[in-house]
Amino acid sequence: EAYAIYADATYHVTDKLAVGIGGRYSHDKKTQDNRQLGLNLLTTNFVVPQSSTSFNKFTPRATIRYEVADRTNVYATVSRGFRAGSYNSAASTVAASTLVIKPETITAYEVGFKTARRMFRAEIAAFYYDYKNLNVSLTVPRCATCTPPDFSPTLIVGNAPKAKIKGVDGSITATPFEKFNVTVGAAYVHARYGRFPNAVGQGTNATNTLNVGFGGQTQDWTGQQMARAPNFTANLTADYSVPVAAGELRRSGKVKYSARYVV
Repeated sequence: EAYAIYADATYHVTDKLAVGIGGRYSHDKKTQDNRQLGLNLLTTNFVVPQSSTSFNKFTPRATIRYEVADRTNVYATVSRGFRAGSYNSAASTVAASTLVIKPETITAYEVGFKTARRMFRAEIAAFYYDYKNLNVSLTVPRCATCTPPDFSPTLIVGNAPKAKIKGVDGSITATPFEKFNVTVGAAYVHARYGRFPNAVGQGTNATNTLNVGFGGQTQDWTGQQMARAPNFTANLTADYSVPVAAGELRRSGKVKYSARYVV
């Protein structure tokens, strides 16, 4: 169950300068009810068959925007974000396997420039994101404390205590002639975990460099690159539209480059 109350207002200090402020209060309540029906049609009794947790957060936002020319502005924003916590619902009769995922929060800072002209549009922004309790995927043994133990790998969601992302991205879209558009974009991102000495994941055997048979190794991810966050990406897109009897036919192509990244 979830509900939220929010408000946002913009005040024009001058014809060119505007200041905005807003806020949101979020309430989420999550309840889990664990039931597992085996092949023998008998219901497994869980140590904690049902539990409920509530998550509440107020997240403010402030912006300032200055119009340096017609359809051209510079801006800055500061905002807080919130993702409610949840449960890992991996089937297990062990209470410790039913983990509560802590709520994720972010403080985001951004400054940028935007312009729109008859034949082109352009924007560039620099940003800094400060995460706390970032939700991350972890590979752990299904039930290492069971009798007998079950070491088969299971994916769960856990929390990285801190993570920081900073970078710059931008794009330019040009229309050299009617119905033909070309967009070029690029981004540099430096995304790293903060102090995270007790991460759990799939590892390798030091003697033969092969994957170990199961997840659950304690690993130090402090300062390591965040998952699915390449340092550099770029893209080039072009499209051309031609009229047809039924309306319009658009032909397009795209080329994308990504530096290598951790999965």
